[in-house]
Amino acid sequence: MRKFTIAFSVFLLALFSGMLIFTALTPDFVPPSNIRAQGNLAADNPIWDKTLDDLAEYFVEEGVIENTEYDLLVDGIASDARLYSEIELYWWDLDNLSEDDELFLKYQDGLEERQIEWMANQVLNVEVHGPFAVGYYAYYEGDADKMLEAFRNYCME
Repeated sequence: MRKFTIAFSVFLLALFSGMLIFTALTPDFVPPSNIRAQGNLAADNPIWDKTLDDLAEYFVEEGVIENTEYDLLVDGIASDARLYSEIELYWWDLDNLSEDDELFLKYQDGLEERQIEWMANQVLNVEVHGPFAVGYYAYYEGDADKMLEAFRNYCME
């Protein structure tokens, strides 16, 4: 029994030592920088001069939505928020928003967290590029992948 206790103690000591060595040699976690990458959105990128009307027309051309008719969405999320065929489009006037402005904070949430809280316990998943965001719900009947690809392409033009 004594040999078993000694052997088991040596095994535990070796296991603990191995874990310490592994931890010491493992590099610190660095979050990937491309998760929220917005590509080349420099100050001279044309995306900064485009409007929601331009985005809606592009979506019609790409077959994402049928027409450019829209309903206005609730205030307090973005400078302009519209509903087009079950797709919510947002635009922020970033030139005229301060960092303390509630609309700017919503923009930051969308950019960093990929979601915007618009009412108590109501969260909308969004994708943000430049001053634009697109959001949709689970009941969206269109092709979500096609819509998101068109949005990314529009923002990277």
